Amino acid sequence: MSKVYEAHKMNTASLGNLVPQLHTHIIVRYKNDDAWPSPVWSYGNMVKYSEDESKVQIDKLKNLVDDYRQGENNE
Repeated sequence: MSKVYEAHKMNTASLGNLVPQLHTHIIVRYKNDDAWPSPVWSYGNMVKYSEDESKVQIDKLKNLVDDYRQGENNE
């Protein structure tokens, strides 16, 4: 994921305070992102992806998961 998104840093956080299940956030960070170096949680000016860009990013993540799973099956 770090390579695909060319991240400067990867942040992970496991949270569950607003929903009953534990879940993990994986956040790609860049030195030039608007919130850097502060946490993304407190940054108030987030911009939502367009519908088309959301589809592009979802497909990219699906491909990452598929590639990972195929690698596990080939070992």
